[in-house]
This record gives sequence, structure tokens and C-alpha cells, in this order.
Amino acid sequence: MSTYIIIALVFVAIYVMFFMYMQNKRKKLVQAFADINIYNELQHADQYKEEALRGDHAFIRTQLKGNPIDSFAVAAKPHTGKDRAKDVAKDTLKSMATLGTVRYTTVQTPKYLVLSGDELHLLDIDTDGDVDRHLVFDRNRLEASSLEEVPLTKVQAAQAKGIGAGELLKSYQLSLQTDSGFIVLNFYNMLLSPVITTQEMFTQSGDKMARNYVIGIDFLNRLGEKYRNLKIYS
Repeated sequence: MSTYIIIALVFVAIYVMFFMYMQNKRKKLVQAFADINIYNELQHADQYKEEALRGDHAFIRTQLKGNPIDSFAVAAKPHTGKDRAKDVAKDTLKSMATLGTVRYTTVQTPKYLVLSGDELHLLDIDTDGDVDRHLVFDRNRLEASSLEEVPLTKVQAAQAKGIGAGELLKSYQLSLQTDSGFIVLNFYNMLLSPVITTQEMFTQSGDKMARNYVIGIDFLNRLGEKYRNLKIYS
């Protein structure tokens, strides 16, 4: 048997194993969401939030500096196909300016919404993963803000299916009043980046994804309890 045939067989075997692994993982994700009883699980929301704040989201507690953390969500600025095309054009021009020695790629960074008492904190994350802006919206501004459900794009719907969430995943648009207009942000009813990453799709366990869903629903519920104009009726 030639070396080329052996190499080809090895690649085929790797592909088959990866395909089987992904199929099995997706089945577990689908089952995790199918088994969830959101009304019962919401009784454990505080526990799940505490676990998140001790882990990947510990920076939120640091930023709040002792203020209570009632609930939180991860959001992003709306990013349309036109926006992506503009980013590509801008990155191409910047790369050309360096004669190709530097390749620029615009990165969409997450923004965290943290409900603390009557206030909503907005933590803007930079490309290094650090908080570079911390805004606080008080009751007056939040009462002049708005929240609405927006349809999932085809890509988002496919990603929702990929992580096993299916029709459970909903997308919302929050318009926060400022002195110069509104800051518009999109977020899910799950602690999940509005641009679902490959890592989130392929590496998160079903249990963690289900807990992220509970945290997301908890955020919507608490925000709606505080502000009727920001309440989602489902």
C-alpha cells in the first residue's frame, strides 16, 4: 500500500471520528435543553450565577466594586451584512497601507449588562479582554429605554440548532437612552455571545449551556420586574 493511500485513509478515519464525536455532542446538547424544566431551574438561578461569577465572569464582581449583582447578560452592537462589508473594506485598506506587513481584522467585542438594584451597568470589553468603558444607567434613563424581541437571522437560527437550543433561543434588542441618543444592543435569552463562537458551539457541555439559559431567562425576568417598559411577555 502506497504512502499516499495510507495518508488518505488516516485523514478519512480522523474525519469519521470527528463527525461521530460532533454528532454525539449535539445529541447531548439537544437532550440537555429537552430535559430542562425552566420553572424548576430558575429556583437555582442564584447558584448558577454565583458559579459563573467565580469562574469566567469574575471580572464583573471586580467592576461592580461591592455593589449587588442581581443578574447579568452578554450583549453586542447590532452587526449587519453591510457592517461586515464595511469592516472588510476598512481592514483591506489598512492592511494595504502597511504594504501587507500587517493584516488587520476587525473584532466584535462583547458588552456585559449587569443589573444592580435599580441600575443597569454596561461593561464594554476591548480586544484584549479588559473593561475599557463602564456606563451606569439609572431609573430615569431605563424608564425611557425600550426592549423588543427581534427575529433570529438565518445564521443565528442555524447556530441555535447547532448548540441544541432550537426554538428556545430568542434574540432581543435593547435601546438604552443617553444624552446623545440611544445605545442599541442585541442579546439572547441565554448567557451567550450574540455572535456564537465556534468554541461555544463545540466545547460547552450540555449542562453548562442549560445553566447559561437559566441565567439568561433570570436576567430578562428581573429586568422586567424592575421596569415594566422593559418586560418581555412570552
